[in-house]
Amino acid sequence: MLTRDIPKQFHVERDFGYKNLIVSGCSFTYNNADSVAVTWPYYLRDIGNFDEAYDCSLPGAGNTHIKNSIISCLDTNPHLQGNESLILVCWSGNNRDDHIVDPTCLGNYPFEYSYSDGASLALSGGEYGQGNLQDDVSVLIDKLRACKSKKSRALENYIAIRSLYTYLSYIQTKFVFFEYRDHNLPAGDRSFDITKYLEPNTKKLYNSMMHKWSTDIYTYSIRHDMLMPDEFHPSPDAHLNYTREILVPELNTLLGNK
Repeated sequence: MLTRDIPKQFHVERDFGYKNLIVSGCSFTYNNADSVAVTWPYYLRDIGNFDEAYDCSLPGAGNTHIKNSIISCLDTNPHLQGNESLILVCWSGNNRDDHIVDPTCLGNYPFEYSYSDGASLALSGGEYGQGNLQDDVSVLIDKLRACKSKKSRALENYIAIRSLYTYLSYIQTKFVFFEYRDHNLPAGDRSFDITKYLEPNTKKLYNSMMHKWSTDIYTYSIRHDMLMPDEFHPSPDAHLNYTREILVPELNTLLGNK
């Protein structure tokens, strides 16, 4: 979990009545600047009048990490559980693998996530993404990845999402699950729609857990020509506009009066 000493930059537009904003996700969530807001969690922190944003995300992370990071964060910091916190989970690509490893196994990667001393995130970054393990260990991960199919990955991702849903429901802390993009659209990360590979009842449960905004941030950025030069990630302005035009008004409707 990471907090940043980023001064508030925007006036409150809607007070949601929560003290803590807790988020997890991948690069579509992670604020990769330490002194200024560039992604939706810190824009929402200001505009929605949260005291603090707690960021469990990391670029390249998959859904197993998202589940692990939220549970680890809340069990390590039980004061964040309860009615003073809102948890927003922006689920990642369904073709990614995550593991908890000793940090000595990590290789060169610009970002690192530590769950605790001696326990760090190892990530594959997707089928064609950049992982963060040393080369000799990465070979083992590649062999394991070759054993997985879309069918097996669909079930694996579903279980991670279902597990976090059950956990957060049990500790009675308000949360919203959503996807970072429409997996049926072409994109550089090669993720896929797991509902095509789930059994009928698990597909129904998955859809019931996942909130659908009027548009996801990736689609919004394409429509408004606000992608970064890599033609995949939303720009800081896209994050800000999306927060104001989609997240704030639709969260207002979804959450109502606290």
